[in-house]
Amino acid sequence: MKSKHPATHDEYLRDKNLGLREGANRLRALVKKAVPKAKESINPWHVPIFESNGPICYYMAGKNHITLGFIRGTSLPDPEGLLEGTGKNLRHVKIKATEDVGRPGLPQLFKSAAQLNAKEPQQECVRIVSELPRLGFAEGRRLRAALLNTSLRFANLSSVTTICRK
Repeated sequence: MKSKHPATHDEYLRDKNLGLREGANRLRALVKKAVPKAKESINPWHVPIFESNGPICYYMAGKNHITLGFIRGTSLPDPEGLLEGTGKNLRHVKIKATEDVGRPGLPQLFKSAAQLNAKEPQQECVRIVSELPRLGFAEGRRLRAALLNTSLRFANLSSVTTICRK
């Protein structure tokens, strides 16, 4: 029986078109060369990521291109002007052809992201799905109060809660 969600980068890429799969594999090799200690994993949202003291970057294969995202992209030097986006932290690079993986500046983005994480490690986060929307008002308030009294810091207290160890 086929698993619904990928557990590895290879499983994620298995059903993608050959060109994107080839580009993603070249991208994986480039990350490993730039940051040899980087680990491949799949995040809770089933997206392939690379980690070194926290997430460095992720990639998502669309129909015609790969989006290479940097979680702390606004904090990275980008002398080649590769990064796109307007969000508070996240920036991305679009890989439209396998040759785009060889663009100057890409290895330095991986190195800079890993160096930033080494200097300022990201907190280890655990994602839990709470039943807050299903609970009544009083029960939801009690659960929120109990969670806030723990030794954990919460990124938010909505229906999906991210808990970060202090």
